[in-house]
Amino acid sequence: RAVEAGVHAYACRSGQYQAITRWRYSDGILTGELTAPIIVGTVGGVTSLHPTAKLCLRMMDVQSANELSRVIAAVGLVQNLGAIKALCTDGIIQGHMKLHIDNLLLVAGANEKEMPVLKERLQQWLDKNKRVSLNNAHYLLAEIRQTLLAV
Repeated sequence: RAVEAGVHAYACRSGQYQAITRWRYSDGILTGELTAPIIVGTVGGVTSLHPTAKLCLRMMDVQSANELSRVIAAVGLVQNLGAIKALCTDGIIQGHMKLHIDNLLLVAGANEKEMPVLKERLQQWLDKNKRVSLNNAHYLLAEIRQTLLAV
């Protein structure tokens, strides 16, 4: 949270929120750059005590705070690229809602046979109504089950 707060403060240092990423495409190569203070530590605190934190640093072969900040910046760039792609294609909300549908299938209690049918119906509902909820999933699942019982 502290890193995120620092990056947000950096992004609005001029009084207006500004991008911290820059993208260039030249000669078939896409280059991304993220400029922000990413202040992290690898010695002391929870990092040196928590076994999962230690394991993660070893898995990434990170030896210093500078290396860790570069990994974090790379992850930030990938997330930014994903957001840009979503904005240029389906849109962030549409993309999020498609993921939301997958969660609704599980929470609504659809079984393996019902899932593909419910997924299609929820997608149709979303396309028509521009929103979808757990109540919609329960309603459509009940319809599907009635149809399956009638067959």
